[in-house]
Amino acid sequence: MTKRPGYHFSVDDVLESLLMLSDWHLRVGAQPFLAFCTQLASEGAITDLYLFRRMNGIDGRVRSLDEVANPLVIEALAGLAGVRFGPHAENYATAPHAQTLDRQAATMHGLFEIISRLALPESRARWVRLHYFSECFEIAPVFREHGVEALLTTDKPALTWRMGPREAEELGRFGMTEANGLTMIRSHLRLESFADEADDPARFLARIDEVLDSHGFVTLFTHETDMADARVRTLALASVRHFARRGIAAI
Repeated sequence: MTKRPGYHFSVDDVLESLLMLSDWHLRVGAQPFLAFCTQLASEGAITDLYLFRRMNGIDGRVRSLDEVANPLVIEALAGLAGVRFGPHAENYATAPHAQTLDRQAATMHGLFEIISRLALPESRARWVRLHYFSECFEIAPVFREHGVEALLTTDKPALTWRMGPREAEELGRFGMTEANGLTMIRSHLRLESFADEADDPARFLARIDEVLDSHGFVTLFTHETDMADARVRTLALASVRHFARRGIAAI
């Protein structure tokens, strides 16, 4: 295992913004969440968006990522700088780790197929966080087939829910380990957990530096709904600018 100096930023539970873009025929800059991702990109960030296949709409109707099919929207997403797309889960209620291995593989293949339609190869995530921090290392060949190098694990003190003591110890010491030949990388800082520090971002930036000193890299993440919180956006932007000042590149 090799430490990769840099930072990784990602957003879980993404679907609503893409449906809005498609339903309303919006420009990317008119969709608030995607517009903010574009702003982060202008500061040097790369944001990985982890996608649900389906969600319940506000009218109770089941909506699907498959509906994002407008050629103009697909062209806009393909040209979206500083954003990559990766799989997350079938829907909010379905944790990948709770599925059978066959269903896990089918879910991931289905999401990868849609992502290949929405994103150019260079805009597909190489690190992926599955819903509920699912550690689906048994289907490592599926991830490798689609260019995924690593799965991101929990930010909780437990470090891992399914791996053994050796892997947990390595996650604690190095921030990464391996399972079934697949790299497993710790999720460090969940932005919404530190939203109260937005009034004094230096406190949060000190947390980042502590992780960098310990592991040589840092993983930050949030959720699509939480990006509506101005405090979360403040921390994200402050973090990206902090990395730029320190000369630390996005992974």
